Amino acid sequence: MSDPSIDLALDSPVTECGDVVSGEVSWDAGSGVLRGVEVSLSFATDGSAAPRDTGGPEPVQVERTNAGVGRFDIQVPDRGPITFEGRTMAVAWTVEARLDVPSAPDTRVSTPVTVLPRGGLALWARQRAAPPVSPTSEPGQQG
Repeated sequence: MSDPSIDLALDSPVTECGDVVSGEVSWDAGSGVLRGVEVSLSFATDGSAAPRDTGGPEPVQVERTNAGVGRFDIQVPDRGPITFEGRTMAVAWTVEARLDVPSAPDTRVSTPVTVLPRGGLALWARQRAAPPVSPTSEPGQQG
């Protein structure tokens, strides 16, 4: 009897409030019968400055295909919260995929995702872009 397995790949590990987290989930139900594939997005707070809190939008059901691969889009709440890590408090977001096979324990996989404030993606992309090249300088020369 082969064990069920599941894998999760995000289109981007960074999103912003009000946007979507998209990706692909792939699975193999093993020798069991697949009941469903669910993907959820949730946040958790931690730290001494605030009580522990969790939340997020409702999980989405991924269309089951014979290929064992499906796409998902989950809306990030307009008001976040945003990902944050401070001295006394942190907010972390996670995407989790769950494979439901009746004859086996649920198989899960998760990955972190960073949620920025609205407009934060443009700033994030600019900060990670390669520095502009001077049109008058040639490679290896300082302009």
